[in-house]
Amino acid sequence: MKRGVLYIVACAAPPARDVGQLVRAAQQDEWEVCVLATPSATRFLDSSALEELTGYPVRSSYKDPSEPDVLPPPDAVIVAPATVNTINKWALGICDTLVLGILVEGIGKKLPMVALPFTNYAHAAHPAFEDSITKLRSWGVLILYGPDVYPLHAPGTGSEHLDKYPWELTLSALRPETTDPSDLLFGWRQRQHVISAKLSASSDSIAKLRSREAVILYGPDVYPLHAPGTGGEHLDTFPWELAWSAVDQIREPRPGKDRASPLASS
Repeated sequence: MKRGVLYIVACAAPPARDVGQLVRAAQQDEWEVCVLATPSATRFLDSSALEELTGYPVRSSYKDPSEPDVLPPPDAVIVAPATVNTINKWALGICDTLVLGILVEGIGKKLPMVALPFTNYAHAAHPAFEDSITKLRSWGVLILYGPDVYPLHAPGTGSEHLDKYPWELTLSALRPETTDPSDLLFGWRQRQHVISAKLSASSDSIAKLRSREAVILYGPDVYPLHAPGTGGEHLDTFPWELAWSAVDQIREPRPGKDRASPLASS
């Protein structure tokens, strides 16, 4: 019995060359596997071999809106190797690649997600990296990171330590406590003690922009959120006219403001 669909996301780091090891191990664990990659990671992969192994193409870019989706939706996600770049963008809610779009969406869907970073000590020393890990963990993502997981290497020496990269830890984290595959998500939540965050990365960014007088038209009274993958079905309800109304309001002088609006007519 198949456990479900597992997305394995590879980022641009030397272990990506060996991601086939993780694919085979996941298949032995009864997962149906799809491989995705960041655009830069495709240089490390043998996409043809991975497609033959999984039966699915390796996706790295968004499809055209009119094209059908060639991958089944995920039941769980592993990000390995995960880079500093992807971890930081993920924590900020940035969706400028297919992979990041799926990872950001996965938090909203409360999918079981595991990330195993691969980085050198210089990149890891940047304060944003630790902050990003803390945020992602608070939102239910299991980040396998620390000296007890994988020791940081010196810059430029990553390829010398590939044999120590612990691929197997990612799959171990996804094994449910029960023997019933349908209990995967329940077991994940129980082990992780995930508490839904009241303030997501997206809403935090909106609050910051609004505090700086940006007009962000967002909320259930503006445009109701749709289910993932159904955006094309709701285009007729997108409220374009509200943006024009907001521009007109910004052009009006506001009490207590000495400077003219940058949108005002010259």
